[in-house]
Amino acid sequence: MQSATGAYQGYIQYWAIASQAADPDNADLARYVADPLLSLTRHNIQRLRDNGQVQLGAQTRIRG
Repeated sequence: MQSATGAYQGYIQYWAIASQAADPDNADLARYVADPLLSLTRHNIQRLRDNGQVQLGAQTRIRG
């Protein structure tokens, strides 16, 4: 279970980094996720780039 949690946290971290830079080719994404999610993630980040947008900030965990 711990490796799955680590992979998820890594994906979220590098998704935020790539989104903040609008960099769909961020190589670190592939360390944590594979296709089809990798292609979808890169597509969504490419849409940010195509629209001249970036993500501001990072995701936060909501504790309840």
